[in-house]
Amino acid sequence: MESVITGYHPGGTCRVGPANPRTVCDPSSEIVGLANAWVADASLMPELTRTDINLPAIVIAARIAAMLSGRPLEFKFYLFLRRRSARAGAMRAAKDSRRTANE
Repeated sequence: MESVITGYHPGGTCRVGPANPRTVCDPSSEIVGLANAWVADASLMPELTRTDINLPAIVIAARIAAMLSGRPLEFKFYLFLRRRSARAGAMRAAKDSRRTANE
């Protein structure tokens, strides 16, 4: 075997909290012991979601980018995320109904 590929998307791998030897990031997602470096991905999630982690990772990154820039997230961004989430939910529901109809 030359290579191995997995569909697993790791998340929740970055310990967040007050400074101690095992903590990676402080509550503002800044890396402990490294100046001007932040983590802004799914590794900050304390638990994995039951669905794809793409959308929550986008929100985490957008919120940290807004925090660093000093500007609030625009309402248009929230509308985009809600439409995308609703479309994904409708697609899952249709897939589930087809699956149950075939059984």
